[in-house]
Amino acid sequence: MSLVSRIDVADCLARQAGLAPTGGIEDITGPEALGIHTIATRAAVVYERSIRVVALSPRDHRVEMAAADTDPWWAYAFSTMFSSIRGHRWSRVTDAVEQLTGRAPTAIDDPRGPLPTRQP
Repeated sequence: MSLVSRIDVADCLARQAGLAPTGGIEDITGPEALGIHTIATRAAVVYERSIRVVALSPRDHRVEMAAADTDPWWAYAFSTMFSSIRGHRWSRVTDAVEQLTGRAPTAIDDPRGPLPTRQP
């Protein structure tokens, strides 16, 4: 997955707001495409805790969400997101952040990166 930070998205949107419309869609991505095990390893360092990756089939995941009484909208959102990840639809890396902002995209383990802030 090529995870993109909120700050990168915000900066790109702000830059595009001042540009003439092109009619196209910008594919804003993070600086690299990472596998789930690499993401878990880097997140473990950021959060200072062990993170375990568990492989679930799409069916088993739906069953777990239903058992947890997950709102149907969230269940659909998670299911389609994970389907996109399995289909490698988020593995592309572009230079859009650099082209729009003049700086490299924020890395996953940067404090401003796409991992949520660690809670105390």
